[in-house]
Amino acid sequence: MFDNRITSLNYFWKKLLGPFSFEVSMDQFMQRYKSIHSLSFYENPRFLNRSVYKAELTSSINQIPILLGFSKNDRATILDSTVHIGWVNFYSNLKWSNLNLSTSVTKDEHQFLYDYNLIFEKKIKSLNITLSNTLNVLDIQILSKNMIICILQNIC
Repeated sequence: MFDNRITSLNYFWKKLLGPFSFEVSMDQFMQRYKSIHSLSFYENPRFLNRSVYKAELTSSINQIPILLGFSKNDRATILDSTVHIGWVNFYSNLKWSNLNLSTSVTKDEHQFLYDYNLIFEKKIKSLNITLSNTLNVLDIQILSKNMIICILQNIC
């Protein structure tokens, strides 16, 4: 038998100021989970808390779309102890003619992780040239901090 309760709270706000658009969002999620059966090793309730705060500024200057953004992520898992993981992400995107450039810097408790993606598209028999170093951030619930760093760096 399972006893599972989920609470979520979401806020979104968007403001247009001439050629600029500013958007702020907040997403909070809490899950209480309890397994009530003989195969469960942990008998007390477990808690997962997630919070994501995000701000984005978009504009089109001289018909070139530009995006600048910031997000802050916090995760906490509570069993008999609390594991807290947090990171911030600064990102941007620029599209100009056939060129698409996106960059990202992610900072966790220990280090900076850099991301970039440069795509050049040309309509010659579906030619698509891509230069990329992409970080895949996972939505992680119960992993040690060292394992998460290992996954984020793709060195596991």
